Amino acid sequence: MKFHVFILFFTFLICLELAAQEGYYYYGCENCAMTSLVPFGDKKVVTYLENSNANKSKIFLLNKSNLGLDTLTGWLQGYTKIIKTGNNSFTSIGDATVNYFLQDDKIEIERAIGVRHFPKITINGLTIGMPMVFWNNYVVIPFRSFEYAKNKKQQGLKGIRSQFHVLPTNSLINNPDATASFKNYYGGLVPQETNYIIDGKKDHVNRGFIPLTEQVVIETSEYYDPAYAINGSKLLILDRNEQVLYEVIEKEGEVKTRRISLNIDRWNFRMADVYIDLEVSKDYLLVHNKTENNNELWELDTSRNSFKVIGKTPHYPYLIDGGYFYVKLLNDKRVDILRLPLF
Repeated sequence: MKFHVFILFFTFLICLELAAQEGYYYYGCENCAMTSLVPFGDKKVVTYLENSNANKSKIFLLNKSNLGLDTLTGWLQGYTKIIKTGNNSFTSIGDATVNYFLQDDKIEIERAIGVRHFPKITINGLTIGMPMVFWNNYVVIPFRSFEYAKNKKQQGLKGIRSQFHVLPTNSLINNPDATASFKNYYGGLVPQETNYIIDGKKDHVNRGFIPLTEQVVIETSEYYDPAYAINGSKLLILDRNEQVLYEVIEKEGEVKTRRISLNIDRWNFRMADVYIDLEVSKDYLLVHNKTENNNELWELDTSRNSFKVIGKTPHYPYLIDGGYFYVKLLNDKRVDILRLPLF
């Protein structure tokens, strides 16, 4: 009883709804590290990443009144983003990738994967990278290598070689590390049978990787992680370095990749992120307009390689859901979540 009272009181303090007006609202907290808020019908998943002590990071499940239903406390390994993957499921990506689902007002973990001994996991001169993501019965993995300037006049990154692969989950091995069962590691909820590891010192490495894309060489002085969006058997990958959008589907047991040609003026526009609104099954692209120095949201029709501009925003949305886009606002003392209707 005391535990539930504590959750309700603590959640009330940190998840105070600051404003509610037609078309938008805020959620926020003082002196905390709220990283995202993701809606699931009348419920919400809210994450708090404590950079100073990752073991105190938390994932809350809130009800319609923003009261706590469940809390997962513990080390969120290298967490960078949550991707909503279904009506009751989501994944967190970073140095490790974890799939979650909601059941009976609880946060459950379906599977997790990490990597050990990175430098030894190579394909055609490329080294395994992050973030990876579960998709159907596969793990999607970026491979890359970096070329650096070798003279004093030019310093820093000069170019990237990259390629995406998938690895069937039935070829993965279980992680023997007992840490996964500790309560301060994802709340001790990672199932042993689906706690996977890709280990560069194991002889299974380099077996079963299936190329999704061609290997490309990109001249660039900056590196950007890939962006993913998932809707059932459909996967969208935005290679933010190559500035190319890929659509991946599984048909009759075969993985097929298609490069979506949008004929974008790359001098004036840069693709920044990709989204799928699962409520209405629509695809969106966030594009930075270099000339106007703002962001545009484009609605995609991947079947026709076409798009239409639906509006401009100074914000960088982290989620599009149910006809709204969600933005995290930061200042020195608080974090707020803003929900705005699509244009």
